[in-house]
Amino acid sequence: MTPATRAGFAAAVAMKQLTHPGIVRVHDVATDGDDVWVAMEVASGGSLADRLRDRGALPVDEAVRIATSVCRALAYAHAHGVLHLDVKPANVLFAGDGRVLLADFGGDTRGTAGFAAPEVERGGAAVDERADVYGIAVLLAAMLGPGPSPLARVVARAMAAEVADRYASVDELTAALHDPVVPALPADSATARSARGYRGR
Repeated sequence: MTPATRAGFAAAVAMKQLTHPGIVRVHDVATDGDDVWVAMEVASGGSLADRLRDRGALPVDEAVRIATSVCRALAYAHAHGVLHLDVKPANVLFAGDGRVLLADFGGDTRGTAGFAAPEVERGGAAVDERADVYGIAVLLAAMLGPGPSPLARVVARAMAAEVADRYASVDELTAALHDPVVPALPADSATARSARGYRGR
């Protein structure tokens, strides 16, 4: 197999092992030379990337609902020893019944530039679930768009460059999303300014 084929096969196998209403269900995986064939759940509602392209920034309540669904899917995956490491709008899909579905587990372990945590992009270092906490923060920044947000401090803490400064788990981030007064980094910190800058891109 080529490296690309191995990565695609690993992603499909990882997803097949996960059964959760917020994760795209993989029914079967097969290879034929350098081709990987995957029978998976159809997400007829498109992706979050499509939604952001068509509608721009989302209302806060919708962004929180989507992020919460992604957090719950990741909490399940983390409990089963699987990290995502490439949380981005293109990997967040919508089922026909409105469910939020997370796709592409186990694919690019270096993530996608601009979305992956710094330690993931650097490679060669041990990573844990806080890398996915960072990914959700960048996802939130993309959904909320530029300008003030009641979640700015939560996003800033989750997107902290130093791993130890982030929420310890996606469950902790979920709690903060529903209670934004949870202690976070100061609004004038370097990390907070970085989060505001990302939303302005």
